[in-house]
Amino acid sequence: MGTPAVDVVVSSRGGWRPVVTALRAQTRAPGRIIVESAAGPDELPEDVVAARPGRGIAAAGAEFVAFLDDLDRPGPGWLEAVAAAAGTAPGEGPDVIGWGVLTVRADGIVERVDLPPVTAPAGRRPRPGTAVRRAALTDGRLARDAGATGIARLLVTRRPAGSVPASAETGDPLLVSVVLPVRDAASTLGEQLAALAAQDYAGRWELVVVDNGSTDRSMAVVEERRRSLPALRTIAAPGARSAGVARNAGVRACAGALVLFCDADDVADPGWISAMVAALAEADMAGGRVECAVLNPGLAGEEPAQLPDQGEALPFARSANCGIRRSVLTAVGGWAETFAGGAGEDVDLSWRVQLAGYRLVYAPAARMGYRLRADLPGLARQKWAYGLTGALLYRTFRNAGYRRRPWRAVLLSWLWMIRHLPDLARRGMPRRRWIRYAARLAGFAAGSLRHRAAYF
Repeated sequence: MGTPAVDVVVSSRGGWRPVVTALRAQTRAPGRIIVESAAGPDELPEDVVAARPGRGIAAAGAEFVAFLDDLDRPGPGWLEAVAAAAGTAPGEGPDVIGWGVLTVRADGIVERVDLPPVTAPAGRRPRPGTAVRRAALTDGRLARDAGATGIARLLVTRRPAGSVPASAETGDPLLVSVVLPVRDAASTLGEQLAALAAQDYAGRWELVVVDNGSTDRSMAVVEERRRSLPALRTIAAPGARSAGVARNAGVRACAGALVLFCDADDVADPGWISAMVAALAEADMAGGRVECAVLNPGLAGEEPAQLPDQGEALPFARSANCGIRRSVLTAVGGWAETFAGGAGEDVDLSWRVQLAGYRLVYAPAARMGYRLRADLPGLARQKWAYGLTGALLYRTFRNAGYRRRPWRAVLLSWLWMIRHLPDLARRGMPRRRWIRYAARLAGFAAGSLRHRAAYF
């Protein structure tokens, strides 16, 4: 038995054309397309049914009716996913279906991620972002016993009227762009620039250095290396000291169809660009290998888990070593600009990419020498920032599989901190280890309060 037919009602304020175009491109055709508009029916094409505002459901005839806003842009597989969630046996599936919606700002940067599951709004009229079974409606309102389910994928993008379609920003297919955000990195930046100048990539590539409000000699170091990097450009993004802001500014300034990201305190392997380009030939986003042994002798035990070994429901590419197709980055709203301290935005982007249906792969040949914080205050700030973002990520992606730690593990962590408190008085690794753990646990607690989501 096949999945049920689905009619689609579009609540329009005059901008129905883009959403109707997207509906015609669905992998599963809708039963009827119904546009609720104050304008007369002569404005609509012949294959679209006209209805007055609030009366679209009366024109529907399918078992399920899905509701969209005219700012919504459903992906090609949206309706097929809705029909699959509805089930195959008449009357036995959910009465209300919700799906993930990615909202972007007028400048194309992600503003909000909304992921189901949803609860059935009993007694209310259906709203955009849901599909409902017509039999569960009484006088246009949902029955009290209506059951709901959600599709934990980003199937629809909500874009402001007049924004540029993601497909229009693809970049030069023969050019690779490397974006390097910099803030007060004069002591390490020279090594990274020398490593980039020594790349073995035979194709065309450019380097865009983004000054994110440096107050030291960072930009002077860049100028000293300009002769060895002929395709080097520098831009300023001083307004907000945020890695996401700096990376987005770099993307707007670059021209390549593939965009790679690295950090100013790391060192790229000579084959880094070549390996990233090879990985992106068959994927939409790639995360490379981060290695600590060369830049951090004696601290190899602190090396971050590589992409296949992270233990999350979905993997993520670290911002210090990743690459993405420009069209994909634009489609998912770029880098989030709401994460503080340079932590969490890479997890957020990687999950948005995958939940929107794109492919993330591991590129082990794309190696990056990764520099750990050697000084204890810097280490504490970094781990605090990592902990602080945990609650925000959990609140955003918990319905897509992002899990908090079990309470037993939380309790054991804090007991360990108490038991090892004397390590603060010991030099070397015992003190460093205690500070690492304590700063992150404190960040978890502070983030839970700030973002109103328990994540300890």
